[in-house]
Parts: sequence; structure tokens; C-alpha cells
Amino acid sequence: MEQLDYDLIIVGGGAVGITLALQLQLQGYRIAIIESSALNYRLSDPERMIALSYGSKNHLQRIGAWSHLLDNHAGRIRHIDVFDSTEGSRIALHNHDLQTNNRSFADALGYVVDMSILNQELHTLAQKSGIQWFTQSRVLQVDTLATHIALQTDRNGVLQTMTTALVVGADGTHSAIRKMAGISTRGWDYNRFGLVCSVQVELGHFDVAYECFKSSGPLALLPMGDGRYSVVWAMEPREAAIIASLSPTLFLKKLNQALGMQVIEKTGRVMDVGARFCFPLELRIAKQFVAPRIALVGNAAHTIHPVAGQGMNLGLRDVEALANTLSVAHASQQNPGDATLLKTYADQRILDTLAVAGFTEAMVQGFSFEGALASQTRQWIMDRIHGSSSLKKLLIQHAAGVAQMSSQPHSMQS
Repeated sequence: MEQLDYDLIIVGGGAVGITLALQLQLQGYRIAIIESSALNYRLSDPERMIALSYGSKNHLQRIGAWSHLLDNHAGRIRHIDVFDSTEGSRIALHNHDLQTNNRSFADALGYVVDMSILNQELHTLAQKSGIQWFTQSRVLQVDTLATHIALQTDRNGVLQTMTTALVVGADGTHSAIRKMAGISTRGWDYNRFGLVCSVQVELGHFDVAYECFKSSGPLALLPMGDGRYSVVWAMEPREAAIIASLSPTLFLKKLNQALGMQVIEKTGRVMDVGARFCFPLELRIAKQFVAPRIALVGNAAHTIHPVAGQGMNLGLRDVEALANTLSVAHASQQNPGDATLLKTYADQRILDTLAVAGFTEAMVQGFSFEGALASQTRQWIMDRIHGSSSLKKLLIQHAAGVAQMSSQPHSMQS
């Protein structure tokens, strides 16, 4: 049985896990990544698109992961229009209203990127940096000892023992590491599915994202780099199954009806649609972000509703907080699995996580209530935000990840 030893082992080779590995490797740590699947960065249909905030783009730039490849493929969100389809109320957010340190950011509030392209870029960097990869490998057992942690793994039938000071679970919503650590979650299923697809509109997107709130759930259009829109449409399971199986012609009719004239008068009608895919929507937050010699990041720590497109951004802020904490440990030659260090990380991340989860939950539930009083309340709130430059600025700063950047000691704000 082969035995291997590392400073840190990251379980999960997605974007969050690789980003953490790259940052820690730059600090001088010996890193291994365990990934259960074979690496495959082929573009999918439908594409798996993610929204990255301005703050997340800065984060990726600092580790060299925002190259010309992503720059050429990323869609830019320069404007966001939020609609209440019942009352017609609207909030308009523009990137030229985003300011920090008296400087306006002219580029974008956020970016829409194909997950396959991002993962490919990150993996190329990881290969060049010398990070050790173990693909098609499963963690069978975790044994926490006084000075280290031992992992028993199965790699294509070959058993291995790997030892490390700290294991980081970056293995997604159904994290095996979280379960092995005995950490449970709080949350619920929304009894909604998200239908995703890519569509072509008649007039183009002009770098505008739309969030249309309906009683059944939000419908979002995110501008892609090639001029199309990525659609994320929340609906009840039965409705999702029916609409996903419609012919392209009937689906386009349904989608145009759902968007309404507030959107169509700006984009033109939706003219073409690619493959469609449905996934269940859920809220899951780990009751603890750490256990002895174990830390959770990304969806292993929190899975939230996609309504505000903050899932990946929240995970990247986990990465930055943990990397900053471990940077101090490395400089002082402190064991990276030290309980005090892990508590520092967990304390930093819980407030941000609860704030984002609370905001998305308020949006989802606030627009689901029907009746005259609920409609009037929503209209009053949206009108006040739309008419208040200070409230809009606060909302823009959080949407773009600028407000959170100020709390990160190593963040760049230029």
C-alpha cells in the first residue's frame, strides 16, 4: 500500500478546490487534490454557465487565472434590470454607478463564464505549478490523529494511505468529507427546479442581465460572451418537466410569454434555444464549517438558491479567507490544522454566508406571496430602492462583490 504525505489535501477538483490549491501552493504549502472523476473540460450542451462578480474576477486575476482565454469568452454584465412581473415595478442597476474609493468601475458589475473554460484554465495553472493530482480517486475513510489526519483512498482499485495536517472538503453539496466529519446541515428543498438553457434573442443583449420575479419563482437572463443569453428559470417540478420536454417552437412561445413585454421590448423576441436541463433547487448550510483538522469550502459548506448568482462568489470568498488564515500560519510555522486557525476561518465565513443566504431567501419568499397587500409592499420597496441612489449603490456594491472585498486583507480594489 503506497503512502503519501502532504501539508494539505483538498478533496474536490472543481473551481473552488483548484483556486484554493493555487493560492496555498504560492504560499509554499505542499498540496494534493483528490478528485473522484476523470478530468473532462469539454464544452457541454447546455453550457454550464456561472456568474462571477467583479470581486471574484479580481480574485482570479491575482492568481493568474483570468487570462485572455476567459477575457475573450466571458459575457459582461454592465446593467441589471430587476422586474416584478405582477406589478411592473423595476430596479435598474448600472456599472457606472459602482464606485469605491471615489473611482468608478467602467468594465462590468459581473461576468458570465462557462464553467468548463474556467476549470480548464485553473487546471492548466495547477499542472504548471506542480500540484499533485489524484483523479478517479475516492476517500474511503478519514482518521483524525493528534498531529495529523490519515485518509484511506481507492484509486481505480489501488488502495492508498495519505497523511496531512489539514483536509479541505471542496467536494460539493453532497460532500463525503462533510459527512465523514460528522457535520450535518440546515436547510430545505424549495420544491422547485431550475431549468437552464442558452437562447438567442432578436436584438442582442447589450450586456444587460434581467431578473424577472414571478409567483412560481425567478426567471433570469444572463448575457453570454457570444451574444446569447443563459436562462435560469425556476418553476414547480411538474411544470419544469412539461416545459423542458416541449418542442423548441412551443418552448420559445412559453419563454416569450414568461418574459413579458418589459424585457422583449429591449431584447426582441427569443428566436432560438439549445438543449435544456433541470436541477433541483435547495438551501443547505453546514452547521459547522470546520471539524478537527477539517475545513469546508464552497458548496460543501453552503448551497444557496441561484436567484442572485452568488454561489460561486461565496465559495471564492471562502477560499480567500482560508488562504489568508493559512498564510499567517505558514509565516509563523504554525500547523495548518491548528484548531484556533480553523475557528478563525469559520468565524470569518459564517456571517457572510448567512447574510447572502438571508438575502436570497428574502428575494425568493418575498416575491412568492400573492395578494394585494404583498404586491403593494413589493412595489413600495422596489420603488424606494429604484429612486434612492444610496440604496442602489449599496445593492450594487454587494452584487459586484466590492463590499465584501473591503473585508479581505489581501484584496485588491483597483
